[in-house]
Amino acid sequence: MRSETSRYIAMATLTLVLVACGSDKDSTSPSQQAVQTYDGSWTGTTSQGQLVAFTVAGATIRDVSIKFQLTGNCGIAGTTVNVIGPAGTVSSQQFTLGSAAAGFTVSGTFSSFTAVAGTASYTQTGSNPPCTSTATATWSAHKP
Repeated sequence: MRSETSRYIAMATLTLVLVACGSDKDSTSPSQQAVQTYDGSWTGTTSQGQLVAFTVAGATIRDVSIKFQLTGNCGIAGTTVNVIGPAGTVSSQQFTLGSAAAGFTVSGTFSSFTAVAGTASYTQTGSNPPCTSTATATWSAHKP
């Protein structure tokens, strides 16, 4: 009887060990898991209801397009800023493109690997006759 009880205990222990070893829910090794990046095409809208689009490749923001509705006395209702090729870099989840001297700035902060939001501004000046038209907007974009 004692040997039969010992045999049942040994079988039960072996069964528990096999069940415990086989119940690993995440059998994917870290090297097989997808690495999340900001890479890809991003599209969205500004607070003016206008398009914003750009591409991220590595840490580089490139091929930026953003439309602005302008107010002011230059007689221009709107404009689109297109930057073909590299325009800036992502650092600590943030980026800034353009400059006041260039007449436009676009800043953004990634809140996830699929969402980004920020601010944008544009200034158009003329000298003959003197005029200024501007736009300031917030924007948000996503990556599918």
